[in-house]
Amino acid sequence: MLEPPKLNLKHKTWLPLSKIHPARQALQIATIEYLTTIYAEMSLRSARQKLQIAMGDYSQNYYAAGWMLDIEFELWDGVIKLRSGMHLSSWERHSEFLTLSVLSEVTGGWWYWGNSRIKFLPMEQWLAIYEKRRQKLLGEINQPGSKELK
Repeated sequence: MLEPPKLNLKHKTWLPLSKIHPARQALQIATIEYLTTIYAEMSLRSARQKLQIAMGDYSQNYYAAGWMLDIEFELWDGVIKLRSGMHLSSWERHSEFLTLSVLSEVTGGWWYWGNSRIKFLPMEQWLAIYEKRRQKLLGEINQPGSKELK
């Protein structure tokens, strides 16, 4: 079985490659190593800018919005799916989320829209915001009278 690449990054949380077909494992490992090499050689500022641009491009390409409301949460959901080995809707999206995942690792954070502006947050701060929102949404779904399935 193939092993995940050795990234030596602080927030390393890669998907369990054992859940992926061997041919896709090899491609994924090669892509992760390639992207990590490229982005790790950038300055931290450049890598953060690249992450912001990639997030904005996704918003523009799929929603025709420079920064769609809550796009950072949707994109992080995609990164989580990718890292957990879940199937993404297309190879294009897989590639986009792989890029976002590597950039989040290299930069150690994520971009967030708050207080009417976009700002870069360290990973611990972003994960706290993400988890708080996730808990809020779960609470709304589980409210009595909710039309959503429990």
